[in-house]
Amino acid sequence: MVEPGSENDEKVWKKFLRKHWTIVIVLIVGAIMVVAGALYVFLWFVKDAQTTGLVPVTLGLWAMNHL
Repeated sequence: MVEPGSENDEKVWKKFLRKHWTIVIVLIVGAIMVVAGALYVFLWFVKDAQTTGLVPVTLGLWAMNHL
């Protein structure tokens, strides 16, 4: 079922995106940078987890009381 206002809604969104396209691009780039930064920090943490003592040398010795 198509509502008569749905075509108008599409026009409103198109007009909004045309008017504010720069901030949309900035938000997309920012979101990509946040995801990349989170992945980088995760990989850094995982790499250094064994050297800082969070994970034992032998993974079989790991237990919840080790944390």
